[in-house]
Amino acid sequence: MANSPQGTPAATVSKTNDAEKPIERSGSLASSDVDIKSQTKPNDAVNPSDTSNEPEYPPTKERILVMIAILLAIFLIALEIGSAVCGAAPNSIAVIIGRAIQGIGAAGIMAGGIILMVNTIPLDVRPKWMGFFGATFGVASVVGPLIVNLPIGGIALAIIVFILKPTPPLQGGLTIRQQVAKLDLLGELCLLPSVICLLLALQWGGSTYKWKDPVIIALFVLFALLAIGFVLVQIFMPKTATIPAAVVKNRSMIAGMWLTVTIGSTMLSFTYFLPIWFQAIKGTSAVQSGINTIPMVLALVVGNIGSGQITGRIGYYTSQAYASVVIMPIGAGLITTFTPSTSSSAWIGYQVLLGLGIGLGMQQGNMAAQTVLARKDVPIGVSLMMLWQNLGGAVFISVSQNIFNSHLVSSLVKQNIGLNPEQILNTGATSLRSAVPANNLPELLIIYNSAVRQVFVLGTILACLAVFGAVGLEWRSVKGKQGPGGGKSAPAPEKISEDIASEKV
Repeated sequence: MANSPQGTPAATVSKTNDAEKPIERSGSLASSDVDIKSQTKPNDAVNPSDTSNEPEYPPTKERILVMIAILLAIFLIALEIGSAVCGAAPNSIAVIIGRAIQGIGAAGIMAGGIILMVNTIPLDVRPKWMGFFGATFGVASVVGPLIVNLPIGGIALAIIVFILKPTPPLQGGLTIRQQVAKLDLLGELCLLPSVICLLLALQWGGSTYKWKDPVIIALFVLFALLAIGFVLVQIFMPKTATIPAAVVKNRSMIAGMWLTVTIGSTMLSFTYFLPIWFQAIKGTSAVQSGINTIPMVLALVVGNIGSGQITGRIGYYTSQAYASVVIMPIGAGLITTFTPSTSSSAWIGYQVLLGLGIGLGMQQGNMAAQTVLARKDVPIGVSLMMLWQNLGGAVFISVSQNIFNSHLVSSLVKQNIGLNPEQILNTGATSLRSAVPANNLPELLIIYNSAVRQVFVLGTILACLAVFGAVGLEWRSVKGKQGPGGGKSAPAPEKISEDIASEKV
């Protein structure tokens, strides 16, 4: 199995035409305007070991500097403007606006970081860096709240400004009106309100309003109509479609999106409600509950980096997805057995299994998009994976909250232990013990634990459903030719062993 080169000369001369001029590399370190066709022999069979088949990439040192800048950006800079607004917020409305700005920044920097990496790092060594992407996200989610990120983020900003050079647009010279005309404004006008209606219906249904209330019914109807409108726009306006049909018809893209949405939803369901369990059932503070989830985050980091290293060596990412959908449901299922008397050794070990499983599969959807799609379609594929990961998380956090509220209220009414369900529901997890009489506390903790476990059951179901995404992925190698139908077929196990041995040599 031949490896793609990690660097190419500054200029490449075609071997088939002595009169052809050298191809000069753009001054941008993350240039996306490489003419791939001009670097490929039109009449010869594709040879993965031939450097003329590969696009130009920056030298190794420059790649490392670019990736450090991108990782710093993911860790800090996406939150800068939002942090400034939140820090200076005089009221809750300003905080909400700041959070919205943070969400926009985070979405742009995550997808943009991967797109920059696509144009900076060759595909065959990209999995190792993808592992660091997931690891950085996991570490930042734990230590981020403990860092005053606003001044530190200036370091990332400076590195990005001075290292990353502007990339010439693929279609230069367009006026603002022409650029706007290329946007899928009608599709977005359907998609965004549709998602908002769905989230509101899931958040309010069964708690603020009954499920049969006209408000909830109207929200679900609006969601369905707007979602259908979005699909129709994508079908009948393909030139400006947000989601091109050619991309979503790809088998690995469909499987990768399913894998991404189930893993992302599982992760967020557990990371949101595990701290609640620690605060309410174990009586820890908010800070301590975050510390108690570190075993899961560290295992997630190890899984991300480990899967990237394995993929970089053997070339295949599907095997890591298989391992993920085996380990992740086991860890999630064990967490559903939590009781008020669960020992620290148990909740640490169960979190390690869950985090390792999530980490092994977290980046495989993105790797599939970068491998099976043509290079020009990779940004769309990566953005779709990010969309489903975040949308799934948002939807299932609302579903989880609804399940928790409904089960807690119904159990309190059924058990009739003399406590007001609405008061308990509105009491924060950290204040639960001080808000009820001591003689009612043991019974309340059992009911509260049962309600949180229902959320963990939902997370386990999502973890099990991820198996359909894993088995749907094609066995494509990052060391083969990128694009539809360009990958290598899956080798026999002994062949993979030989490849690993050759890598070590």
